[in-house]
Amino acid sequence: MTKKKQPKGLEAILGRKRAWMVLLHPVSLPDPEGATYGIGELGSEAYRFADFLAEAGAAVWQTLPLGHTGYGDSPYQTFSRFAGSPYMISVEKLLGAGDITREQHDGYCRAVRDAGLSQARTDFGFLFKHKLGAGWQDSGAILRQAFASVSKRGEGDPRRAAFEAFRRKYETEFAGWLRDYAEYMAIKEHHGHGAWPGWPEEFRDAQSWRGRRSDLLSRNPDLGKSIAFFEYLQFAFFEQWDALREHVRRRGRVFLGDLPWYVGYDSADVWANREVFELDAHGTPLAVAGVPPDYFSPTGQLWGNPLYDWSKPGTFDWWINAISFLLSKVDLLRLDHFRAIDTYWKIPWDWAARERTAVRGVWAKAPGHALLEALHRKLHADGRELNGGQLPIVAEDLGFLDPLYATPEAYPQHWNPAQKFAVEPSFRKMLEEERRHHGDAGHAAAQHAPEQHPADGRAAHDSHGKARRKPRLGPAFNRETGEYSTRKGVDILLEEFSLPRMEVLQFILEGGGPDSVKKVGEECVMYTGTHDNDTALGWYRTQALRRITEALVGRRPLGEIRDPLGRPIELGRITMLRDAPWEMIEMVFGAASALAAIPMQDLLDLGSEARMNTPGDNLGSWWTWRAARGESDYAGIARRLRALADAVGRTA
Repeated sequence: MTKKKQPKGLEAILGRKRAWMVLLHPVSLPDPEGATYGIGELGSEAYRFADFLAEAGAAVWQTLPLGHTGYGDSPYQTFSRFAGSPYMISVEKLLGAGDITREQHDGYCRAVRDAGLSQARTDFGFLFKHKLGAGWQDSGAILRQAFASVSKRGEGDPRRAAFEAFRRKYETEFAGWLRDYAEYMAIKEHHGHGAWPGWPEEFRDAQSWRGRRSDLLSRNPDLGKSIAFFEYLQFAFFEQWDALREHVRRRGRVFLGDLPWYVGYDSADVWANREVFELDAHGTPLAVAGVPPDYFSPTGQLWGNPLYDWSKPGTFDWWINAISFLLSKVDLLRLDHFRAIDTYWKIPWDWAARERTAVRGVWAKAPGHALLEALHRKLHADGRELNGGQLPIVAEDLGFLDPLYATPEAYPQHWNPAQKFAVEPSFRKMLEEERRHHGDAGHAAAQHAPEQHPADGRAAHDSHGKARRKPRLGPAFNRETGEYSTRKGVDILLEEFSLPRMEVLQFILEGGGPDSVKKVGEECVMYTGTHDNDTALGWYRTQALRRITEALVGRRPLGEIRDPLGRPIELGRITMLRDAPWEMIEMVFGAASALAAIPMQDLLDLGSEARMNTPGDNLGSWWTWRAARGESDYAGIARRLRALADAVGRTA
């Protein structure tokens, strides 16, 4: 009897061969009928959207990172890898829980209306003042009013008991993240919201703070109150999030969360765990994260995040513990900037601080296989791996994946000088050693075997306890030419762990036209565009205008050129523009990819005004888009999507 083949990759993750999903961050939800909250929340509109997904036959709701955002409002730069965003806390649900009164609820809604806020944009500055409160001088902020109400309740009160149970739970679980976050935010607020490097020494150093905690709290009474307030915010957030997730599950759908590879420098993560990151004795980064010049920016992207110190075994533990926590709150995780698990761009701190670009840097080698193997063991121990030991991870493997050599001089002469990258000294030594051993029989055989590392990244040992040399670069390294293929390095990891990758229709159409969609494989998630792309309509307009302009400049008849979707351009046919987003949606649904992904903006036929973010642009009002309630004809959109999904076998 033939043994049934165990499903892998997306089939194991989703429990089906083909499906589709919608990308919508909760902050982009519209207001409920008759209320104004200033931001999408985890209230009735989130439940309505989950019901829409079920009616439309979508299997997955993808969000952006759910963390507490700060300056710039980016969900990829948060104050904690673990904490949820207080801005998403539903004021409507706080009323239902009895944490605020009807008068307080209506007063907050009135303040939002009186401020004249746009329903199509979130004003985080307003929310900071009126929803969260900048400090106890803003005691009228709605979340501080809710905390005051719960704090006044007696020990036997069920609501107070639930809050205290939450505090006790996370005092010890997942490395005490709740304490780190609440203390960090309270101290930050106490010092005018400045980043931790500017605090006095007794607060700047987390160990010093903890050693003197009782004394410092006695001299700063509002600190203790603030710590409890930020703990309450997390209680309220996760109570609402867990309830929404349960509703999504009851409707037969799942959540795909998003994990930024790096953490923010101005964060509880770095303040409380300095040893995990590459910092000097004063806490200043030795180097920071980003990417060299690419599709999105000619000067690269300077993210400014501190880098992990992979030479320390504790870094593995912290990173894996964070993923384990997040997977207790979502069903699947998109791992942002996945290529950094293999190699990552390292920008010197002095250059980054002076020039504010990512042009100068070196490539460094990350733990790769060892890190994923350690994660696999942790999730297995926690019971969070899926069928057949599948990791519930989607890999964002987009971006330049250029080959690397030990030195810029080692690249082939015809190579573009701008892409003759330098590598970190330890990586250079690794490349040179691997090539120097070329010809050794053991190595020649080993280069065809999978890369192997112990989980903690330490040297492997033979039966006599002596360190033995293992291939550290694996088959991604060509020992004859000295080339390390970063593309192959990432592909090997994806294949070994059956991790689905990402494809973006806009990039495919720009690179090879509509026929290239047929080359997309099954084991991937294919998007019309991501949060970093223009909307489908905005992209189409830009591309079509560029082609028309080029034809006019070159004096070519317009009849000879085609639009980005391969159609003849007809200037007088307005439906070409109007139909473009849905034609792109149909292309993604019809592709071979196991999972099709559509941003909500594309389902609503919105243009560039609804773009979520432009990488490298720090001047725009990014991360603020909201769906206006009048645009959200869920019933009509759901019928059209279900018919499309039925036709191509993607209905869940």
